[in-house]
Amino acid sequence: MSFRSHLVPLALFGVGLAQAAALPEAASSTGTRLFTNTHSIRQITPEEAKRAHPVSVRAVVIAHSIRYGYFVQDETGPIFVRTTATSEDLRMGQILLIEGVTDPGRYAPQIKETKRTIVGRGVLPPARRLTYEQLVSGTEDCQYAEIEGVVRRADVLVTGSPFRALALAMGEGRVEVSIYDPEVSDSSHLVDARVRLRGVVSGRYNEKRQWMGVRFNVSSLSNLTVLRPAPPHPFEGPLRPIQTLLQWDPGQSGGHRVKVQGVVTHFRRGEALYLREHLLGLQVLTKEVLDVQPGDVVEVLGFPALGVYSSVLEDAVFRRAGRASEPTPLEATPTQLLDGALDAGLVAVRGTLLESVRRHGVRTMVVQAEDEVFTAQVDQLAANDLLDHLAPGSLLQLTGICAIREITTDGARLRPKTFALLMRSPADVTILRQPSWWTAARLMQALGIVSFAALAISGWVWLLHRRVREQTRIIEHKVQREAVNEERTRIAQEFHDTLEQELAGICLQLKVAAAQVQNPPVSHQLELVHRLLQRSQDEVRRAVWDLRRPAEPGGLAAALTEATGQLRNGGAVSLDFNVTGLPRRLPAVNEHQLLRVAVEAVTNAFKHARARRIRVELAYEPDVVRLRVEDDGCGFIAEQVPSYDAGHFGLVGMRERAKKIGAGFELRSAPGRGTRIEISLADNATRAKVSPVSIP
Repeated sequence: MSFRSHLVPLALFGVGLAQAAALPEAASSTGTRLFTNTHSIRQITPEEAKRAHPVSVRAVVIAHSIRYGYFVQDETGPIFVRTTATSEDLRMGQILLIEGVTDPGRYAPQIKETKRTIVGRGVLPPARRLTYEQLVSGTEDCQYAEIEGVVRRADVLVTGSPFRALALAMGEGRVEVSIYDPEVSDSSHLVDARVRLRGVVSGRYNEKRQWMGVRFNVSSLSNLTVLRPAPPHPFEGPLRPIQTLLQWDPGQSGGHRVKVQGVVTHFRRGEALYLREHLLGLQVLTKEVLDVQPGDVVEVLGFPALGVYSSVLEDAVFRRAGRASEPTPLEATPTQLLDGALDAGLVAVRGTLLESVRRHGVRTMVVQAEDEVFTAQVDQLAANDLLDHLAPGSLLQLTGICAIREITTDGARLRPKTFALLMRSPADVTILRQPSWWTAARLMQALGIVSFAALAISGWVWLLHRRVREQTRIIEHKVQREAVNEERTRIAQEFHDTLEQELAGICLQLKVAAAQVQNPPVSHQLELVHRLLQRSQDEVRRAVWDLRRPAEPGGLAAALTEATGQLRNGGAVSLDFNVTGLPRRLPAVNEHQLLRVAVEAVTNAFKHARARRIRVELAYEPDVVRLRVEDDGCGFIAEQVPSYDAGHFGLVGMRERAKKIGAGFELRSAPGRGTRIEISLADNATRAKVSPVSIP
């Protein structure tokens, strides 16, 4: 049955499915719809295709045995069918009923097959004749087409595989062709032949769903027609001088292989071969793996093509033809290399190493010679190569292949702009002079060490100055404390040597006089005066004791502990002393004034308040030192504190002592409710701290 005989039922089937899909009840509850032709599938967006709409398409096979799927075409157009089943049982021209779902594909929407049924055979659609521009545009994806060109290369894709790969030159570019034919084992005879191929267009894509290259899929060598065969014995053809490649020659036809001969200067297996003919070099691009060494004479068959600056041979094959002496590199300067005549030639250049980097077994060096900076590259490195120890600044002689990398244009003329050196092995690097020990890196390291040392010394000097200031402050406080103690001792001595002795003398005289007076009233008055003098003498002795005993031996807390112990008056009155916080030393003047205030306050409570309980508290807080003296005595009206004019100095003296050291003074008292005195010395007045002290 012919393909045309199936067109009418296929069209009726498609119309019937389209009408069924248009009915309201044909739509599923999930919003999917049935696709019955290839054109409607390729018109939806990839996002819509991801929804896996059901597909039922009847179409003819136009290419089969393609990995992951096959190509079909119905009356509306072609499409790719993705399958997990084998497609080797398919043949071109078979009509299939394909069931599956829509799939976004990597470029255009396609069918993901779930079931296929061979329903007969048909006639292939006519192949469209396409140009290279149409192929690379991407608009002909999946199209059954016909192309024509010269075969540049014929390879086996995978050893033992029925797929053959051809590189087809189509004038403006090259197309990779995949041919499936398990019966043909060798297709090398097609190289340099002009052929016509019928197959299906596909492409190469990136992850952005972009068309990045063209591929042409041919299902059998029966779809290949040789229009002009290749020469039967190409290596027997005439030799071409290297310098004549791509030059004007009216007797030569372009696009076909030529034969050249030269001495090998460098060989990179599976990539490139470099030849020298007289003083000219040539780069040969080849995938051949035949081992050759520098000095071997080889014959090469390849297609002349444009390199960066000079001609190259592409898709080349070669054979060994003899042996010559190993070529000697031509010594050259960067200026001579940028002239272009030595492009692809073996040269030797002197230069200074600026930088050297090793990555994936390839050493790349940045070198300066004259005013030019270029790169030199060498591969085939061992794990621990001597080039790893090259230091920047070394003067080197480098041997390798000159490769022009960039060019500039001057009207119709091309001029080299930059070049690189491709070295053959680490032996192509000769060290002419080691760099100076004082490299830029070492100089920076030395400057860093000196800078660090200078900073360290500056820090040490700063710490030393700070320690000196602290020690100076401590010494000043000690000197001040000693001065205070010395002055107190002097006053105590004067009190003892003058006032106390005079009072003792007066008491003695009064005692003698009272013994001689027989008048009782007079004797009574004299006795009263004697007791008053004794009391004054006791007060003077207490003052002398207070002056002679400095506060600093154990700090303020220790001094208050001892003072309150002596003031307890034999236990008649309850006197409690409490210290809170961590005791710390204060300036000597501050400790002395606070001690005098505390003693005066306790003495007043004993003498005047008739208190039963006295409480003294010294609180060391983080930012302040507080002294509180509180009693439960008779109290008084705080606003009516006696003044100097009344001959009372206690409370007035306490205020003056607090003011002298910059402390706050607070007095609270009321008749029958006792008295509370509090002095607060802020932290800025206690800066002269020494070390914490303990209470004995």
